[in-house]
Amino acid sequence: MPNSIPADPPLFREVQPLRSLWLWLVMLGTYGLTLGVFVWIGYQQLLLGQPVGDNPLPNSGLISLIVIVSILSIVSIVLLYRLKLIVEVYPDRLWIWFYPLSTRLIPNAKRIINLSDIRDYQLRTYRPLRDYGGWGLRRSWRDRAYTVSGTQGVQVTLHSSEAFLIGSQRAQELVDTIAVAIAQHPAA
Repeated sequence: MPNSIPADPPLFREVQPLRSLWLWLVMLGTYGLTLGVFVWIGYQQLLLGQPVGDNPLPNSGLISLIVIVSILSIVSIVLLYRLKLIVEVYPDRLWIWFYPLSTRLIPNAKRIINLSDIRDYQLRTYRPLRDYGGWGLRRSWRDRAYTVSGTQGVQVTLHSSEAFLIGSQRAQELVDTIAVAIAQHPAA
């Protein structure tokens, strides 16, 4: 199975960015509060000369910590902003990718499934919090989920009995495209 992107355009392509308002409010609030605490501690200790706590960090350690927390916060926010679920159906395969995550760091961030390996697929309404503990690349006791938002998706079961859910804002179109691709390229 080739790992390069096919030259032909996909039969179906859906790009779902991570743009949930409540998630951004929680994330920015958490980062803002954390950074605010460190900036306040830095202000107290570095500018006012009043060390915070019983065993305060030396000034160089505090500055390093503030810089590290700031950089990690910015990198996390940029990564979350760029994060998107890409689903593509080609004549012979299904691609699922949480872009820009790397499979070296996060197994299953990118999946390439031969359509001949699919035993069953169907529309499914799911409850993200109850079924998977939220959105994202999730795992439950029975299957895996690739979701970003919403409650509609396509449940896929492979011949190996592995099952996974693909969240989609265009779930019916995804099911129809998989059906057409499988019908045009039946398993050998």
